[in-house]
Amino acid sequence: MGIYTALIISFLFVGCDREPLIESGSNYPPEKVFQHIIKSPLPESVSLLQGDAETWQGYRAFLRFKASPQYINSLVSSGFTSVEWQRVSYNFNLLPNLENRFKPAWNPEFLTNKKCYLNEDVENDWTNSGFHYLVIDHDNGIVYFSGSGT
Repeated sequence: MGIYTALIISFLFVGCDREPLIESGSNYPPEKVFQHIIKSPLPESVSLLQGDAETWQGYRAFLRFKASPQYINSLVSSGFTSVEWQRVSYNFNLLPNLENRFKPAWNPEFLTNKKCYLNEDVENDWTNSGFHYLVIDHDNGIVYFSGSGT
């Protein structure tokens, strides 16, 4: 058997009993989005998780959740740098088909005491080259997440 035949056969059987990591479209449970692009397993200190991702030749994801100060600090220290809201605001324009995923409505622009962060060097289950953005209300432990990858 030639090397190419062996590779083709191995590709046919590897992962056949698992769901694909990413499929085109949207309607992903927020836990799945979180686990594939931020952290798996979902930390116990994360609650009130809402969101979804739009996928096709990459992803655009939007999540909102409440987390402990310890987890928020850990997330920020995982490669994020502090930036001004004006630098990241465009990335928090929610895709229209995802608006119904958030109750109350998605509104990071209205946070009065927000801190913003950017990670320009993201690798995860869904991308080898991505960007992640955070808007955090540290007083209430609310995190708005926006991310994209190709």
